[in-house]
Amino acid sequence: MIARHELLIILAVAPLMIFPNRASVIALVVAGLVWFARRAAYGRFTRPGSMNLPEILLFLMALIGYVVSVDRQLSEPKLWGIFLQTILYFSVLNGLHHRRDIHIMAKGMVGLTIAVAILSLIGTDWNIVRLAQFPQLYDRLPQLIRNLPDSGLSPGQDLFHPREVGATMGMLLPFTTAILLFASSRWLRLFAALSLLIGGFVLLLSQALMGLFGLLVGWAIVAIWWRRWMIAPIGLMVVVGGFIILRFLPDNWQAILLGIDNPIGLGVVLRLDIWSRALAMITDMPYTGVGLNTYPLIQTHFYIGHLLGPEPHAHNLFLQTAVDLGLPGLIAFIWLIVAFYRTARQASRRISDKALRAMIIGAVAGVSSYVAGGLLDAMTLGAKPVAALSIFLGLVGALHWLYQEEGQASGAPVAPLRARLMGIIVPGLMILFLVFTIALWPAKLYSNLALIPAHQAIYIARRTGILPLQETIQAAEWLPRVIQQDEANPELYGAYGSLLAWQNGPAAALESLSRRVELDGRNPYAYAPFLAWQDALTGASYESEWEVLLRIYRPWQSRFPERAESYSLLSLVYERHLDDIERAVAIQRQALDTPIGPRSLTEYHHLILAQELEASEVAP
Repeated sequence: MIARHELLIILAVAPLMIFPNRASVIALVVAGLVWFARRAAYGRFTRPGSMNLPEILLFLMALIGYVVSVDRQLSEPKLWGIFLQTILYFSVLNGLHHRRDIHIMAKGMVGLTIAVAILSLIGTDWNIVRLAQFPQLYDRLPQLIRNLPDSGLSPGQDLFHPREVGATMGMLLPFTTAILLFASSRWLRLFAALSLLIGGFVLLLSQALMGLFGLLVGWAIVAIWWRRWMIAPIGLMVVVGGFIILRFLPDNWQAILLGIDNPIGLGVVLRLDIWSRALAMITDMPYTGVGLNTYPLIQTHFYIGHLLGPEPHAHNLFLQTAVDLGLPGLIAFIWLIVAFYRTARQASRRISDKALRAMIIGAVAGVSSYVAGGLLDAMTLGAKPVAALSIFLGLVGALHWLYQEEGQASGAPVAPLRARLMGIIVPGLMILFLVFTIALWPAKLYSNLALIPAHQAIYIARRTGILPLQETIQAAEWLPRVIQQDEANPELYGAYGSLLAWQNGPAAALESLSRRVELDGRNPYAYAPFLAWQDALTGASYESEWEVLLRIYRPWQSRFPERAESYSLLSLVYERHLDDIERAVAIQRQALDTPIGPRSLTEYHHLILAQELEASEVAP
């Protein structure tokens, strides 16, 4: 009984995972009971499938991301979200037994699209749409859904974000389009038309480029599946569109794209800044990621950008997945998507029912929309709307197995050997890849392991003023060893200098920070590559690389005036590389007049600089 109705049971407890709270453990227990009921009823925990292993690996990497997080309270909603997506995928895969179940699921997805669209209409912060303002329209929309319980939203973000709303519509509408065009039921097609009308209106209101782009990609896939010859007009439209863009580009298009005085340039520059910081995080912590859903914390505390505030994510699906789940998580995600396309291709070839094939192509279009939109922005794994992605994956897997089971019943040959081989070969190659990278670059593994407790200790110290004992001991033991193996990594010196400063070791902290300054000075544009392109366009020149480095450090000091390290980095450039002791002393005097931590670093640095300045003044 439980196994037969497992999908309804999981959907019933889904709110406990969507809005995690103390009762959410009930969902964990229910999910376990469902799996054991499935084993008792069918003799297996799950139907085999090429998407099963990468789905499980994604959840395992999410657990690791939660463990290494500097703020587990912030990570917990995303962990529950990824758990929901995993459980939902397996429940859809195993819970659809007949064609009638498949058709009910199609109706449910159309209904879900309408429900999400209506909720978005009355619960979105339309004041932050970017491209065009229509106050006479947006001001009339009610904002009735606020402060969702235990949703993980920040206190100042109690409404849905229009970009996430647009991305959700862009993912759901291709599926309803396929249903509208090819479903056998007239009433279902009318229902799909209604969802397309309401959802399309919400998407236009959101002005979300990632949603619009994703929808166009999804529609293109549906059109090509409907008529193969549609490849020609769609390709022609892309070529003509590209030609028009190139034909009417202004002569100063490069200056526009890299300028911060216009919306287009600001969007481009900010993304370059965000992506640069995300790549730096992945480079330093490739095996675990920096911690689930902690990009804004790690970025503002350890990988400060040139123009960035506390950005919520990396604005790219693949970069964000690697930031959250490490390179193993990114590989698992790519593996999952490739396995999905392969399963959809096999199922579409073998199923002759046009309505069922339409559901497959609708699911393919929805997943493609999500992936394509993720190139421009990111609706991260674990976000509430991404549960629909798991439904698409499970639906295609269930349709594939519907054919397999019908083929077995009719005596048709079934050949699962290739799927089993892929289930062995792909994880084997993944393990070999990880072993190979660790053998070639062992310092990356050690830096990853060392930065976990270092980030945790420094983050807690900056919040509370007190270093946590266990994390500090681990970081203090690991960082010096790692620095010996990776002497050219400025982030290691920066983290070690901050840790020493909070340990009341200002002299050693200054030496570590000084080493960071030396390394940063070798390539200051690494922190903001777009600055080099801007300077090349404007013809700007600087006397030395240290003048460029000041352009990086000054915003850090102004944005984070409570951090003693920001002042010391700036002073070290003036003192040791520009021979301007007076300016270095003035910066430390400013720090002394500011509530700052750790204060011992500022007091010590000011003292030695003052002594150095006094000695230089009395020297003949």
